[in-house]
This record gives sequence, structure tokens and C-alpha cells, in this order.
Amino acid sequence: MKEFVYHVSEEEKIPLIINRILSNPDDQFVIFSKDKKTIMNLFDYCKKYQILYSHLYSENTGIAFKNYNEKKSKVFFISDELLETKNFFIPSTNQIIHFDIPSHPLIYQKRNDIIKNINNLRLIHLYCTEKEYQDFKAIEVYFDKKIQVGKVLDKDLKLPKMVHKTKKTIQKKSVKKSKTYKQQKHYHKTTIPEKETKIGLWIKIKNWFIQLFRKTK
Repeated sequence: MKEFVYHVSEEEKIPLIINRILSNPDDQFVIFSKDKKTIMNLFDYCKKYQILYSHLYSENTGIAFKNYNEKKSKVFFISDELLETKNFFIPSTNQIIHFDIPSHPLIYQKRNDIIKNINNLRLIHLYCTEKEYQDFKAIEVYFDKKIQVGKVLDKDLKLPKMVHKTKKTIQKKSVKKSKTYKQQKHYHKTTIPEKETKIGLWIKIKNWFIQLFRKTK
């Protein structure tokens, strides 16, 4: 298990999270934050990018744990207020993301201790802004360790592009319409010469009778 700290701005945290989740399709994540408001905001981004997630803000918490334990959910969201009011643990995960730095080192430890199977936990990420730097240093001092600084790539600071399925559907429909129009156009081209052929044949027969009548006179 390795710990990394990323010195970023508040606006850069969400793109970092979304890109990390999408770039690790086989991993599960537990994401911690101080308050519920931040977690609820992350819900919207998960819906936008079709990332399945679990949380404990609804009454049916059993389903939340069941979906995550059976790997039907990719992300589990937990806020510090839940750590204080509920007694629970998560059997296993692959990566932990601390969206913000907790106000006390013991809260940081309590967050990580939620995961019981440490063997499957590979990475711990801490997203630290300038305002949170003192709280981060308190963690290093309290546990007497140095947390490695993680690399932040420019591409990870931008939200990934969305693939709009509706546009593809519209294009397919328009192609079908254009084919129908071409078929109709081709139908008109083929039917007109048939009518002209019939009319020309009738005129020839009529002229033949006129000439025959003149000869008999």
C-alpha cells in the first residue's frame, strides 16, 4: 500500500477523481470527504459519466453494502459525519481517495481503518489545497512519516469528454430517411419512362389506322 499527496486547487479535485476512476476500470474506490454536500455534488458527476456508486444517505444501507461487496458498485462515498454517527466497515477496496484533508490526524486514521482487508488496498490518495496544507502536515507529524508527492498530469486536470448516444441515434434516423427519399426518387424515374412508352405506342397505332384509312379512300 502506497500513500500519495497531490497539491492541487479545489477546482482540480473533481477532474482528478473522475479521470482516476475511469482509467482504472478493474478497481473499486472508497472516497472520503468532510461533509455531505461535497459527496452529493460528486453524485452528479458519477451519474454524468455512468459510474455506479454506493452511499449511506438512504434508509436502505444494506443494499449499498451488498452492491459494493458484490462489485456492482465501483465507488463507495463516505463523509466524516457518517463516521461519527454510524458503526460500520467495508471488507475490501483497491484505492482510497481523500477528497479533502480531515481536520485531525485521528480522523484520517479512522477513515483508512474502515477498510478491513488491507491486502487488497493498493493506493491511498490525498488531495490537498493550500488552505489544507497545515492539516496535511499534522498527519505527517502525528504518524511520524513522510507521504510521497504524487505527479499531476495536465490531461488529468480536465474532465473527460462525453460520448452523446443521442446524436448517433439521430444520425442513424436521418440516414434511413435519406435512403427512403432515394428509393422514392428512383421509383419515379423508373415509372415515368413506362408511361411514356405506352403513350408512344398508342400514337403509332393511331397513325397507322389513319394512313390505312387514307389508302382505302
